[in-house]
Amino acid sequence: MTEVSCTVATMPLPPSSVTLASVAVLSASRYLRLFPLWAEALLAVHQRRTVALAQGILMVRHDCPSDEAFQMLVQDAAEQNMHVHELASVLVADTAL
Repeated sequence: MTEVSCTVATMPLPPSSVTLASVAVLSASRYLRLFPLWAEALLAVHQRRTVALAQGILMVRHDCPSDEAFQMLVQDAAEQNMHVHELASVLVADTAL
């Protein structure tokens, strides 16, 4: 069995206890711990882009500044009992057609 040296979370492990299998398990453990955070960040970026696109659409349609377009999104979302990003998605999808 091949042994490797590895430092895990700034805690050195003795070379005799670190095998390729244990390194794989530790890597998988880190991945499973960090994946939800990464997915959440990716979703937030996507939602912000969608809101920005919707703002741009409203700015062109109503010839208004970005803060006014954002307020339109917020007010309309509140009136329709939706999240801003949900309403923005609808607006962007309808405009793309």
